[in-house]
Order: sequence, then structure tokens, then C-alpha cells
Amino acid sequence: MAWLTWLLLESRPALLVLVTLALFALLIYWRRTGRGRPLWVGLALAGGLVVIQELVVTRREHAGRMLHAIEQDLLASRTTALEAALADDFDAGEDLDRAAFLAYVRAHLEVIHIRWLDRLRLRVVASAGGEFVVLASYHADVTGFLATGAVISEWRLHFAWREPRWQITRIQPVHFAGETRVSWRGLDRAPPRQDR
Repeated sequence: MAWLTWLLLESRPALLVLVTLALFALLIYWRRTGRGRPLWVGLALAGGLVVIQELVVTRREHAGRMLHAIEQDLLASRTTALEAALADDFDAGEDLDRAAFLAYVRAHLEVIHIRWLDRLRLRVVASAGGEFVVLASYHADVTGFLATGAVISEWRLHFAWREPRWQITRIQPVHFAGETRVSWRGLDRAPPRQDR
């Protein structure tokens, strides 16, 4: 089901390839049989699918757009997009409410610099009503904080509908630089490994 959602609602190139192949097959059918009705029905369906894909924004796409803005800010050592994305009731655990978490991130951005950041994967792992959870995997090159190197990490982000938009209510580290038992306070004690 996830691949069908991706194909029909999230990936314009994949949908255009599918539609083009289907219409080409219907064109050949029309040329060989003289029956043009299937081609016209196919054209109408293809147009409808493209319009629906343009209008519908999936939860994964919402998360991806928010994360893209946050990623660009982190590369510039800013927290503006993160601040806008966090809900007022945000809680990262470990006594990190919204204000404390933003202060935590700002303090870290003063001693580290993210040279590049690639999102490897983003998938919705839970979704119900006005909430959903995604796992986001990253590969980043970090300098400072006692070490320099490429780091692979994964984060669990909880989103909830807060009128008038989706906002992040929780962020948890899942694994960081090979460590699977990580916490926010633990990240202070576990700098990224140096990979050259």
C-alpha cells in the first residue's frame, strides 16, 4: 500500500512514466483496432490522476517539507524553521520542553557545524486521526564537538495537527553514529566517530 501511495500521490516522475506507458499502449491499441474510446478514457483518467496528485499532500510529504526547511536551517546554524515547526506542547523528554529543547539545539550549533546533510529515508510508521509518526534517517558530515566525520543517524518525530497546520510534538534519537541506546543527554557524551 505504501508503494501505491508513493506512486499515485507522491512521485510525479513515477506517475508520469506510468501514465505515458499506459497512454502509449492505448494509442497502439487504437491504431490497430480503430477503437479510440479507451484512449479518451485513459486521457481523462491520466489528467485526473495528475490533478489529484497536485491537490493531495500526504502526511509523509508534510513531514518532508517541514524537515527540508529545518535541514536547510541547520546547515546555516539557524533554528528558525525548527522553532516554527515545534508545537507549544512539544516535549522531547529528559526535561526538554520546547524552550529547553531550542536552547539545547542552539547551544550545540555554537560548537558544531554540519557541513552537509542527506536525508536517506523518511517513512511513516504510525498514523491515526490528527497524529502521525515518522522515522527519518540521515547521513551528515559534522565538524567540531571533539571529532569530525560522517555520521549516520535516525530520528523518530511525532507530528500532530495544531490549527492551522501540522507541528512536531516530540523528537527522539533512535540511533546515532552506531549507538542504538541514545538519549539527548547521551548525545552530549557521545560525539560522532571520526570517519575519513
